[in-house]
Amino acid sequence: MQRRSEMLVCMPLDRRLPAVVVVTRQGHQLVGCRFVVRVDYWERSSRYPRGHVTRVLGRLNDLRAESDAVLVQCGINYKPFCEAALSELPRVTRPEDWRVPSRERSNRRDLTGPEYFVVSIDPVGCTDVDDAMHVRFLPPAPEPAPAGRHHQNTHVAGEGGTQDEAGERGEGAGEEGWQQRVEVGVHIADVSWFVAAGGMLDGEARDRCTSVYLVDRRLDMLPGLLSEQLCSLRQGVERLAVSVIWTLRRRRTQPQQQLGKLAARSNGDGAGGDGGVDAGREELEEYEYDVEDVWYGRTVIRSRHQLHYQQAQDILDGRAASLEDALPSEHVAALRRSLVVLDELTSQLHARRVAAGALELASAELRFQVDPSSGAPCQVECKHKVHMMDIVAEMMIAANSAVAERIATAFPGCALLRSHPPPRPQAFEEIRALLEPHSGGAQVDPTSNASLAAALERACATAAASDPAAATLIKSLATRAMSEAQYNSSGTTPPGTPLSYHYGLALQYYTHFTSPIRRYADVVVHRQLLAAISGAPPPQLHPDLAAAAAVMNMRHRQAKAAQKECSELYLLLLLHAQPHVEKALVCGITPTRLELFVPRYHLRGTVALTDRKGLPRPPLRPGQPDGHDAEEDPFLASERRGLRLMTTQEEVSITDTATGTIVWRVRLGQSVSVRLSAADHRAHGPKLALRVLDNGHSEPLPRANAQAQQPPAAAAAAAAAATAPPGGGAPALPLPLRMLVSLRDKAQAQSQPQSQGLQQQCAAAGPAAAARPAFGQSHSGVTSAQAHDGGEEGFGALAAAAAAAEPLRMPTPPSLERVGVHRLGLQGLQGHGPSRVGKEEEAAEVALGLAANSALGAPAAALVVAAADPLITVAASGAADDGVISAAAAAVMGGRGGEGRKGGIGAASMVALSSTWDGEG
Repeated sequence: MQRRSEMLVCMPLDRRLPAVVVVTRQGHQLVGCRFVVRVDYWERSSRYPRGHVTRVLGRLNDLRAESDAVLVQCGINYKPFCEAALSELPRVTRPEDWRVPSRERSNRRDLTGPEYFVVSIDPVGCTDVDDAMHVRFLPPAPEPAPAGRHHQNTHVAGEGGTQDEAGERGEGAGEEGWQQRVEVGVHIADVSWFVAAGGMLDGEARDRCTSVYLVDRRLDMLPGLLSEQLCSLRQGVERLAVSVIWTLRRRRTQPQQQLGKLAARSNGDGAGGDGGVDAGREELEEYEYDVEDVWYGRTVIRSRHQLHYQQAQDILDGRAASLEDALPSEHVAALRRSLVVLDELTSQLHARRVAAGALELASAELRFQVDPSSGAPCQVECKHKVHMMDIVAEMMIAANSAVAERIATAFPGCALLRSHPPPRPQAFEEIRALLEPHSGGAQVDPTSNASLAAALERACATAAASDPAAATLIKSLATRAMSEAQYNSSGTTPPGTPLSYHYGLALQYYTHFTSPIRRYADVVVHRQLLAAISGAPPPQLHPDLAAAAAVMNMRHRQAKAAQKECSELYLLLLLHAQPHVEKALVCGITPTRLELFVPRYHLRGTVALTDRKGLPRPPLRPGQPDGHDAEEDPFLASERRGLRLMTTQEEVSITDTATGTIVWRVRLGQSVSVRLSAADHRAHGPKLALRVLDNGHSEPLPRANAQAQQPPAAAAAAAAAATAPPGGGAPALPLPLRMLVSLRDKAQAQSQPQSQGLQQQCAAAGPAAAARPAFGQSHSGVTSAQAHDGGEEGFGALAAAAAAAEPLRMPTPPSLERVGVHRLGLQGLQGHGPSRVGKEEEAAEVALGLAANSALGAPAAALVVAAADPLITVAASGAADDGVISAAAAAVMGGRGGEGRKGGIGAASMVALSSTWDGEG
């Protein structure tokens, strides 16, 4: 039997887009699903565009489907690697069987000897290890080079022998002019050796441009054999790398008097640790580093240890490691000496950049713990930052800058550089008001990073003195005001000019070199560096490189947006299930709203100061109900009518007009307690909802707020149980509520025979129908008639029950009249004769009858859901009536008109809500 065409009104995930009408024969499979729609055309006389379904993502509220929808919204279309690309991978049975080819080893610098203590430092559980580092103490040179001389030669530096005692302690230089030669190397996975330029695998990586890190998975730029095995600088195995190795002179600058103070302190209280003066010598002494030589080239390395950040920080601080992080004592001693050198070196490099105008910005990275069975988020925490992260980041910045200068010198017209322009004046205006009061009367110039950095430092220091969260707010706003860094060909942004300058890092030369496993730009830079040191022509000319840079910028922007939106999705899902109470800062005031900033999550949101009737909304008191029921409560409304809201640019106050008492007042920059939750929406997904709380609220979630997350019937039962007297009996309800209960009981008594007969017939229709919730009952924000639609099985069982029962003839509730359901061909509800075209129409009529019959037996919120979200059935023939479709969409959207924008719509993630069409599309 051929199915008829059905017309679906589809709601986009993006709230800014209009509904889209889709004509399909598979409507029963799309109801309650997320899917992708391609817009075909938009007639001038039609309010909604027409489109077709291209891909089904999954069921509503399914985490995988929701995260796939985020990818679609961000323009990321991830597909498995093609067979031609996979055929270019090394032929190995197991990754452990791969060995460095002997011919390749002879062409590289071998850093696998015992004198090279190479380690990687990454987050816990990292598998795609891009970078590793080593520190080696060299014997003193016969003729030391003058301090401060900087070379960037491309010759192979001498191996320098082993890390002997004389080289490590710098003997022979004398205490007065004590100095030491140190070798510091940054080693990056040599992806370019495995991915040949112009091949199929290179084409796949060029199309992806970057790996995408989501909460529940990672979309790799390269196949797993490379990203997690052969290219990853894993512990204990030989790997190919491209290295930058500096030869440095380490000079002591701390006065000798400090050593006497250290000796006195060690002898006085015994706190000298491992041997008094020598153990604490490096902790008090200060050193300066001068670059003697820089070497670039291909290497073979073997990582001794794969450390995580906290493990490396414990070694640097001299703290005992946990059992799972324990290392041999001789390795710990060698690692600590190396980490001390890296700490000193990066502190000097960072200080130089800050002096040049580098910005200290802030952002939050959220980490989620998920339920192993369902994958739903159950806990969130901000990424814990340790000093070791800054050390590793500064070393990577140094390597990126050194490589950028090398390739820009070799290829001034076609080197891939990364520039960062100053912030746009329009975006900077929001932060200017926070900075200039602390600038001593001077105007902050956003075109100068030094001026902005000084103003940020002064403002953050002043704000942190009163509230550290205020300093976080200033840095977060400054981060939002920044322009986006971009990849460019040096033919577009000439090196050494303001066009190629990196505003945030205060570096004239910068590129991306240190993460080729997850960024294609780094692979391109590797090829350019190897061509530069071998004297070969540039791998790509300017036109091709400029076009590739534009694609890199687009893909990087898409990946960043997907990571951010996926993190926000998981946070909102968590807040929907477990509302949080957090501290927030008032960062903006409008006549009817407060703009709040939550420092813990770096979230910004608004709180309405008035309800839908325009009455003031004071902070929520303990035990006070909230939500739609609270706004409709006549007693609370009467209380709010006696309040007056006063707002200025600096302050908000709510005053009792009868007594003149200030009920609540808050100033700009003041902290308030706020409840973070998520308002559910069946089509658009959860949305952040903030509610200011009274000071009487404690940190745990109030009982009333926990009830608000339950289904309406369960919340009503919990409220009734909470108000019941201790000895039992009827709850002590106010007189108006007792009158409503009496009317409800009377209506239930009149309709009980019909309801019992219908329930018996539904039970006889089959266990599948009996197992489904009643129509109008809400589950996860989706009306059960749509969320549990199982095609012929679901509607068939229900329609069979409807055919055997006497159809209900109930007057249309006022809420149904308000949304215009009586205009959609359902006059049978008003006694004007049935409007039945098939089983689905009978099921819809029964659904509306059940909703109307149970209206008095449900709270007001349930009435709105049952009345505003029925399965809307349109019976017509011939061409589609656009007015009928508009009315159907308006009813589905809760009365919202659905004014749409014309043009400019591509693919969007949609959800089918409600309409079936009997006739031609």
